[in-house]
Order: sequence, then C-alpha cells, then structure tokens
Amino acid sequence: MPLDSPDAPAIIDEFVHEPKFKAVRPLLQDLPDDTWIAHAPSQRAIDRLIDLDIAFDALIFARHVPSLVTFVERYPKLRIVVDHAAKPPIRDGRDAGWQPWADGIAQLAALPQGLFCKLSGLARESNENWTD
Repeated sequence: MPLDSPDAPAIIDEFVHEPKFKAVRPLLQDLPDDTWIAHAPSQRAIDRLIDLDIAFDALIFARHVPSLVTFVERYPKLRIVVDHAAKPPIRDGRDAGWQPWADGIAQLAALPQGLFCKLSGLARESNENWTD
C-alpha cells in the first residue's frame, strides 16, 4: 500500500470492499529511511484509514519507535497494531540489544491512546532451540 502516494485514498477505497481487508502494513523494517513513518504518509491516506476503521500494522524494530511515536501522536484516532512485539532481539540472547527494545515497548505502552500488540511471529525471531 503506497501510503505516500496521492492515489492512496482511492486505492484504500478499492480494497475496502474486500472482506479480508482489515489493515495496511507497510514494511517499515525494510525501508532505507527509519524515519519514514514520521513524515512520509499522506495525511489524506491516514485520514481515510481512520474513517473506515482500517488498522495500521507497524512492522518495526526498536530503532523505529521514536518515529512511530511521532506518527501515533499525529493520528491518535488511528488503530495501530505493533506487529510481532516490535521484533525483540531474542535470537541472540538478552544482552543483544534487549534494553533499547524494552525501552521502546515501554514508550509505546505509555501512549495515552493505547496500541495493540501482535505476538504472532515471535517464534520466527528466536533461535532454533527456543521454548515457550
């Protein structure tokens, strides 16, 4: 979904009639600009998501949290889901970047409008010997 395109609201309107269309998920983790979410999406596109109650799935790492906070504060009525718990660095053990992730999650959790957090996918972030 090209949320930075002038055509984004029309594209959203095309998909909204599909019964399985429940959210948009730009792959923020793969973008070369970690701050993209803070400045690039079209306000008209995000307003359209809000009007239609379409969720925004934020596929992020801890490094994206400050920009996501800016985005969340700009759009307090947008339903936002943090995918895979912001991908904690559990593959390499707790010492491998754990604190920035924990601080980021705490910052997101403290936002007044509240966010949702999807836990699915955590096993894929673990090493092959993970246990619950």
